[in-house]
Amino acid sequence: GVLEVHANGLRFNAARGEKLDLIFSNVKLAFFQAAEKEILVIIHFHLRHPIMIGKKKTADVQFYIETMDASESLDNTRRSGYDPDELEEEQRQRALRNRYNQEFHNFTKKVEEAAKNLEFDIPYRELGFYGQPNKSINLMMPCVNALVELTEPPWFVVPLSDIEIAHFERVVY
Repeated sequence: GVLEVHANGLRFNAARGEKLDLIFSNVKLAFFQAAEKEILVIIHFHLRHPIMIGKKKTADVQFYIETMDASESLDNTRRSGYDPDELEEEQRQRALRNRYNQEFHNFTKKVEEAAKNLEFDIPYRELGFYGQPNKSINLMMPCVNALVELTEPPWFVVPLSDIEIAHFERVVY
């Protein structure tokens, strides 16, 4: 689909003809996660008031693009590390990942200019830790304004202003 910036919000036109409108005043937190060690470049919005998408009420809306197919990494296990074709493919994938990261970053700057009071938060990967917010263990990453896990649905977003007590179990130094 196509994601567009307008004066008072965003509009996503899906390939099947569906439309989704996000008003800037309803966005509580916005996140940009570049594809560093993941295969996804992500723009994520945590909303003040849930909206209906299809027949489900949701408070989180995410737009992403895959920088490579997840199945590709398993296909080429028998190749040599010095294969020129493989090295060329890796360089092409790296260039594509960098291009997508830059395009999404430029888009976030356009959104910040249009929204005036909206600022994108970037998760700190190096401060991340593994936690179990839902049924699986995921990498939880702190941001300036929230604690997030944006790669595996259901996504986990908790604003730091909502946290009163943090309890860590099974901490290994």
